[in-house]
Amino acid sequence: MPFGDLLKSSVKYLIVEAGGSPRGDGMTLLKFLKHLGFSCDFQGDASLMLIRAKNKHLLGD
Repeated sequence: MPFGDLLKSSVKYLIVEAGGSPRGDGMTLLKFLKHLGFSCDFQGDASLMLIRAKNKHLLGD
């Protein structure tokens, strides 16, 4: 997945607001970021989330 490769190789931090849509909810994005190797924390629930993510590949733990 090219978008995932771009995130993994060049983005150090992400702050994202994610809500429900026909393609998924906040949990879908959270799982995607964790799958790419980001460490994440969030506030809210699946219908509306504020996600803070740190790229462990570029910054370490």
